[in-house]
Amino acid sequence: MVDEKVGLEVKWVDELRSRGAVKGKEVEMAGEPLSEAEASRKARKAVLEGRVIYTRHALVEMGKDGLRESDIERALRGGVSPAEWENGDWRYRFSAMRVWAVASFREEEVVVVVTAWRARQ
Repeated sequence: MVDEKVGLEVKWVDELRSRGAVKGKEVEMAGEPLSEAEASRKARKAVLEGRVIYTRHALVEMGKDGLRESDIERALRGGVSPAEWENGDWRYRFSAMRVWAVASFREEEVVVVVTAWRARQ
């Protein structure tokens, strides 16, 4: 159920904040914006290590399009567009098989999925 998932993901964000890895929208990683190759490498590593967290908005949007975490992880392992500065964060668009995910990076190799959608035909 989405509500349970939202609660779980918020708990992960709170845990990361308590360790200093996420401090709201004001935190940015040193060295950003990342090149497309570096963003791709970091996203793949985060997926492999289970360091992907989802914002409440991302989970809601995923639910609207019937997307699962596995769909988003596939997108994170797929192609990436150049970084864009938005809402105080460098954000990267990842895509694979008509699924798009917008994500930002945090310290400790954490990727935060901000939103996601399935492209319409």
